[in-house]
Amino acid sequence: MHTYCLLLGSNIEADRHLQRAYAELASTVAVKAVSDVWQSEAVGSSGPPYLNAALLIDSELEPEELKEQVIATIEQRLGRVRQANRWADRTIDIDIITFDGLTVDDELFDHAYSAVPVSQLLPAIQNEEGTSVAQIAATLAHRQQIRYRGTLCAREGECSMHTLQERGNYAEQAPEALSIFSKLEGYIIKSGLDRSLLELVKLRSSQINGCAYCIDMHTKDARERGESEQRLYGLSAWREAPFYTERERLVLAWTEALTNIAAHQVTDELYTEIRKHFTEKELVDLSWAIVAINGWNRMAIAFHAKAGSYKSDSPVAGR
Repeated sequence: MHTYCLLLGSNIEADRHLQRAYAELASTVAVKAVSDVWQSEAVGSSGPPYLNAALLIDSELEPEELKEQVIATIEQRLGRVRQANRWADRTIDIDIITFDGLTVDDELFDHAYSAVPVSQLLPAIQNEEGTSVAQIAATLAHRQQIRYRGTLCAREGECSMHTLQERGNYAEQAPEALSIFSKLEGYIIKSGLDRSLLELVKLRSSQINGCAYCIDMHTKDARERGESEQRLYGLSAWREAPFYTERERLVLAWTEALTNIAAHQVTDELYTEIRKHFTEKELVDLSWAIVAINGWNRMAIAFHAKAGSYKSDSPVAGR
């Protein structure tokens, strides 16, 4: 089994074609992780803006087989016409960026439209000089225009449930387990970590996991604690937004790294940076907070906790 990172791009009916390409890939190969969708200006032409997203997939096919049997077929089905001009507008473009952890497209490090989405899935990949794609993406995002456009999964619709079937009450069925998990939550609250910061952590993890119940809960609790609407609305695109402190940015990066840990490792670089702002115990407590919210997310999603039903009773509302 091989692991690939693919980059999807489109600037002709981009939203629709990106959705369709993702859906067809998901029906053919095993999709392990998906980046957010990013919009950028066309490079080398004056055409419409591009939408790009990266996918981490598993396949038994070798690279040439994947190109011929899967990628070329999908591109042809979606009306891709290859021209001599490599920068020509296109309905869909699917490129292999990495193969079993090795970079096979060095242009990854040249453009924000590729570096930014790929860095969300494989932040530790390095160029020949030893600079990580996460560092390069951060630099390119400041130099080149790129804008967060949402989640590919949500665009496709496969992650949204239009009619949620009522399921069992996990709290009633396993009260002892709930009590143990609640004690962990209590420990985190008493750890001394800033409660407003913890709400950002909980909300960001819930956004990544797509937990509507927890997103609703922690948006309400954050508001009760005085969080601004601007910072709440911008949280999913915090890398672009100027209204988060350096400390908060490192916490959000740590939150994303631990929440998406199946797709990549937590880098030494990130650990070194965040340790400049937190003691070892504080970082351990922060990590337990991330572990806890990921657990709550999974239970709420699995058992269809009703989004919107949570009520924040006070400025010190807790779980």
